[in-house]
Amino acid sequence: MSRGVFAELAAVMVAFGVTVGALFPPAIMLLGVPQSVTVRPVVYAATLTAGLMVGAVNYLLARRVVGSRIRTLAARMRHVGDVMHEAAHTGDWSRCTPANCMLPVDSADEIGDAAAGFNGLLEAVHDARGVESSLSGFASAIATHLTLDRLADVMLRNMLACLDASGGALLTADSGVWTVRASQQLHAELIAAPPVQVALARRSVAVIPPSELVATSANDPQQPAFVVVVPLQRSTADLGRVVLRFSEHPAPTTHRLIDVLRDTASVALHNALVHERLHTLATTDSLTGVFNRRSGLARLHEEWRRAERDNAPLAVLMIDLDHFKRVNDTYGHRGGDRVLQEVAKFLHSAVGGGDTVLRTGGEEFAIVLPSADAGEARRVAERLFEGIAALVVAVGAAKIRVTVSVGGASYPEHPCAGAEELLHLADEALYRAKQQGRNRVSLGPAMDATTDHGDRQATREPVRPSSVARS
Repeated sequence: MSRGVFAELAAVMVAFGVTVGALFPPAIMLLGVPQSVTVRPVVYAATLTAGLMVGAVNYLLARRVVGSRIRTLAARMRHVGDVMHEAAHTGDWSRCTPANCMLPVDSADEIGDAAAGFNGLLEAVHDARGVESSLSGFASAIATHLTLDRLADVMLRNMLACLDASGGALLTADSGVWTVRASQQLHAELIAAPPVQVALARRSVAVIPPSELVATSANDPQQPAFVVVVPLQRSTADLGRVVLRFSEHPAPTTHRLIDVLRDTASVALHNALVHERLHTLATTDSLTGVFNRRSGLARLHEEWRRAERDNAPLAVLMIDLDHFKRVNDTYGHRGGDRVLQEVAKFLHSAVGGGDTVLRTGGEEFAIVLPSADAGEARRVAERLFEGIAALVVAVGAAKIRVTVSVGGASYPEHPCAGAEELLHLADEALYRAKQQGRNRVSLGPAMDATTDHGDRQATREPVRPSSVARS
């Protein structure tokens, strides 16, 4: 055996030629040629020489015919190797597509099989590179987002693109209820379908065929399709679900890609949920759930800058619970905390979506009302005043009712130099309401006079259901 295939081929062919040349004289004796002719030295020399020549010619022909094709195959492989090596360093894989680098399969022999095998390897590398690129793009797209809703939207769009899905939704569990954080081309009725709801409760990937969804999606304008529910988990924490819609049954490669994507998505979602919890802890009051003083005042400053820029009105209301110490003394801090929570809950539900409710301290709250002029601020103040007076807070067998004093100020009716001064004017109005006997609304002189509602104090007396209706 030699180091080169053609050197080995030459040795084999020459040995074969010499062997044939050596055996030729005895062989022709069997055909009746006289021994006196066949055993002569000159005959042996001639047959050996002929055998050597045949072996040499066969070697040269094999090297020319087979060697040229092998050299072409090797050259193309070296070229592809160089291109892939360059792409690995530059990141540019455009020169190494199967269309650019595939070898022609022009024969049904071992060389053709070698070319076909190389082409298959090239396609596998290209597919692997595609998966790697998709994962890299997916990771890059979601890596810069920590806001949960924004992350959910970006994550879902990129997952749909990577998996070639026709629609999907990303859900998280809030107090045991699935909340849709992002949705793309997926009808809400499909998510509500019983088979999908059952799959949402599972902690493993579930594939739901169209036959199970036909009856449950009669009002869905989209045609039934395969639905895949993918759980997103981190260690033992159940983070959320991704619902994917496919026009055809997902291929095994799609399932493998789903498994890889879900790991990356789970880490990103976990980080976003932690960030949201930390943000909530940093910006909200732990007892009442409304904005704390620091974050609420930051919102006030934002609204002030917007009001100045757009020449728009801005109002602030200050709300203080009357005689709150009596509530704590009578019902304990548990009762006092319960009252604060119910008042904050009412305020949050009673104001608009763009308004800000904050607890400024103790039993005092503030409301920031963007785009509210003097008249609107008064209407809101009166509505909140009457709504809180109608609240009945149950603590055990006791029924607690409270009243509030409300102060307010509005820009530009009250000329002021900044958000802090506007807040100070509202606080002064609240102080006037308390000095005048509490249980009243007091707004600045430019916003009408104080409204006196009498002094209704906390009581244990039960209240009929009709008396607790909110304004």
